[in-house]
Amino acid sequence: MALIDADAEPSKVYDPGVDNQQEGFRTSYSCYFKQFDPIITKIETRLNNVMGIPSSYAESMQGQRYLVGQQFKPHQDFFHTDQDYWEKERNSGGQRTWTAMIFLNEPEQGGHTDFPTLGFSIKPRVGMLLIWNNMKLDGTPNYSTLHAGMPVLEGAKYIITKWYRQNERT
Repeated sequence: MALIDADAEPSKVYDPGVDNQQEGFRTSYSCYFKQFDPIITKIETRLNNVMGIPSSYAESMQGQRYLVGQQFKPHQDFFHTDQDYWEKERNSGGQRTWTAMIFLNEPEQGGHTDFPTLGFSIKPRVGMLLIWNNMKLDGTPNYSTLHAGMPVLEGAKYIITKWYRQNERT
């Protein structure tokens, strides 16, 4: 959590046309961890082993901090292939297939990860690993993975997120 606090900046969304802070879409803070930090290397290695996916298929691990009132409104983690950014991502590992999220603490109130289409919500628990497949078995996007970082009502929420791609990253 201290590493996140040290490098956190306002979170961004992938669409450069969206001012997520102003529109309240994603109001958390994020950082990309330093790749060669021994703690980060240990976490990434363990996570890659648990997932059974080589690190060459993974994006850089990201930390996020949500303070009171901060949220990430409903979204999917896969890339929408009708967007301008898709061509770049298609040639840089392709589609995001898996999301892995580690909860680092438990906010006093709120901060659940909500899956509205599936009808359930996950309360943050220290050390819990939440994993989901962003794609269906046929390789098409799984729209049921719509999820949201619900507003923190009291305290703070810290998570680590790592995304995996269908191909090696270039």
